[in-house]
Amino acid sequence: MDNFDDNIQLLIKEYFEYSQKNIPHFFDPDDYVDIIEYFIDNDMMPHARQAIAHAEKKYPDQEIILDKKAEILFAEPQGYPKALKVLLSIPDPQESMTFGMIAECYVHLKKIDLAIQYFDTLLLKTDNDLLHDTIIDIANILTDNEYYQQSLKYTEMGINLFPDDSTFLLLKSAALADSGNIDEALSICNSLIDRDPYLHEVWSLMATIYMNTDHLTDAIRCFDYLLAITPDDTDALRLKGFCHYRLDDYSSAITTLEKYCTSVTDDYQTLLTLAFCHMHDNPSRAKQLFLTIIDNYPIYPEAFTGYAEYLYYDQSPKEALEVINRASLLFPNDTIIRYFKAKYTLDITPSTDINTILQCIDKLNACIDDQPKHATFHYTIATAYIKINQIAQAYKHFTIAYSNGYTQDNIFVYLSIAAWILTDNDMFVKYYHEAISHYSNAHTLIANIIPDAITYLDSLEKS
Repeated sequence: MDNFDDNIQLLIKEYFEYSQKNIPHFFDPDDYVDIIEYFIDNDMMPHARQAIAHAEKKYPDQEIILDKKAEILFAEPQGYPKALKVLLSIPDPQESMTFGMIAECYVHLKKIDLAIQYFDTLLLKTDNDLLHDTIIDIANILTDNEYYQQSLKYTEMGINLFPDDSTFLLLKSAALADSGNIDEALSICNSLIDRDPYLHEVWSLMATIYMNTDHLTDAIRCFDYLLAITPDDTDALRLKGFCHYRLDDYSSAITTLEKYCTSVTDDYQTLLTLAFCHMHDNPSRAKQLFLTIIDNYPIYPEAFTGYAEYLYYDQSPKEALEVINRASLLFPNDTIIRYFKAKYTLDITPSTDINTILQCIDKLNACIDDQPKHATFHYTIATAYIKINQIAQAYKHFTIAYSNGYTQDNIFVYLSIAAWILTDNDMFVKYYHEAISHYSNAHTLIANIIPDAITYLDSLEKS
């Protein structure tokens, strides 16, 4: 290794001497590849491109040089068509790398049949000692790009060729889970656990599957097994804490995530989750964490919105708006920041200030244009329309919010009242019953605002 490093340093020194003196290079193709790889590995891309230009001029059809050129194009925006053009220009390709890169280009260009042809050719040209890892790479590329059925073809190939290797069964399970075949994916995991209960990768995959399908208690159980096998797995500890948080088990989440933070101190997402947890049991600690995140990670808008929400629920909407105003200077195009600015402004604006309310509605409509199915956006703009007595518009947006899963904040009370005012009696009855099943004070709220509607309900019951 030391000799190799010395040779590379000598090559790089000679390369720069030739370049600075503007004299022809005398490197062979392999030397150029080493030089180019050195520049790529050290993030010296302008030099890598220049070296490729020199190498291409001296060896215009050399396959290993053109492979390196394509590799650089891979990383550029919209680089796959350019890379593919370079690779297909090779007169008589022999390198397995060429076939692999052509296949990957076709995957990204969504020409999967051509990709499969080249992947199959790649395997025919791959030495037996590299076949195992090559099949894994192909399966991962296809799974990452959501070609699950095609990925399963190669995992089955791996299972047949390497029956004692659990890696391919794990890949198959992951592809099945990603494609929605959860039961079959878990069945494979359980069969692997029966074979060897100490397989870290299997417990990790099972935990991920359960977490992604909202079976959070099962996910926590798997993370516990995982941590029993590998106690220093900080990622498992972190994800377990997130599961507790999603279950509203804030005490367990805090215990788990605090333990994680003793090992990993610079994970802003975990600190943010801890802050949200402490909002339920220790508001002063939550405030401290939010301020720490804002001071140390000001590039993350979630820190500002989290702190603003803390202030808002602490009955300080004006202070919350000040935080969001600061955030909007840093993130002027962030939809969530713009939403909170409109929401907090709306909340502190009296119903007599029609112009400000209309401005807030315009801003909320712009947020909805960005994220048309965001239920909270629709709920908030509906409350804005209520403030200016535009009941039809309010009803429309309450309905969209409900259709996208929003069931909080007395939405059924609003829906029932709006339906009654708009003389949609059938929907009024439906939403009234939803309201009284969700909120203990719903009947009283509705009766105080639209007493005639309660009389109508009584008449329905008598008839």
